[in-house]
Amino acid sequence: MHRQILFKVERQRVLVPVGVPCPFGCRYCYTRGGEVGLAHVDASEILSRFRTVRPVLPHIADEEYERIVIEGVKASCDGFILGPLYADDRGQFVRGLPPEILAAVPHRRCTVSWSAHAPVWTRYEDEARMQRLTAMIEEHGGRVFLSSADAMALVSRERTAA
Repeated sequence: MHRQILFKVERQRVLVPVGVPCPFGCRYCYTRGGEVGLAHVDASEILSRFRTVRPVLPHIADEEYERIVIEGVKASCDGFILGPLYADDRGQFVRGLPPEILAAVPHRRCTVSWSAHAPVWTRYEDEARMQRLTAMIEEHGGRVFLSSADAMALVSRERTAA
């Protein structure tokens, strides 16, 4: 059984209004009972169309990403969402990565554009590798999106055209 998930794209962010807005009042994260966390939406409904291959992790070989792409194309997914790796000032999100591998990845401090709270974090991104992965996905017949907002905008256009 398929349900429709209502959403809108605003300021390059995907808004999925499930429950009530979180206590921070940012309008981008929702909660059912006052707790802050992920939306309570059946993940299989979202994952049926797109494969999120982000963050691209520096210690995972390109061949592993290729296996994901091949299986996704076989499953007729609508596209693959790629993105960089971010780390906050505490090193959260990169704790399990080998430090010597992480140090070799080009990185810079920047505002996190997809967060409504606009924190300044370290962004790790190997542009040459992202180009290689993009080319590999396209060679296998896949479509690449560089943000969830771009993927959801496609869905929105398709709904409007239908």
